[in-house]
Amino acid sequence: MDSVNGLSVLQPGEFAFGLPARITATARPGRGQLVDIEREAKLVGNVHFKGVIILARYLASRDAPDSEPSLSASLAFEQSYLHVDGDSASMAERGVLWSAISHFR
Repeated sequence: MDSVNGLSVLQPGEFAFGLPARITATARPGRGQLVDIEREAKLVGNVHFKGVIILARYLASRDAPDSEPSLSASLAFEQSYLHVDGDSASMAERGVLWSAISHFR
């Protein structure tokens, strides 16, 4: 399992503040599945959801352009029970996923 540190921005009212977030990924040989734990838990917005779909399709085209991908992976914001959204969340997941993939390639 690989991890990166991120920063979640919360704005409950007039003021905004940041909270640290640990983002983890696992990658292994498999059947071409990318599991987004936040989506499974229904904690994502549309922007993040779209970003993960784009990431999954990019991985599939890069890993196996003419066949089924041989990679299975999962992504999670650890110890986070809040709504996740935005392009920066998808980019952080991309970085940790590339790190996880590099260990078995």
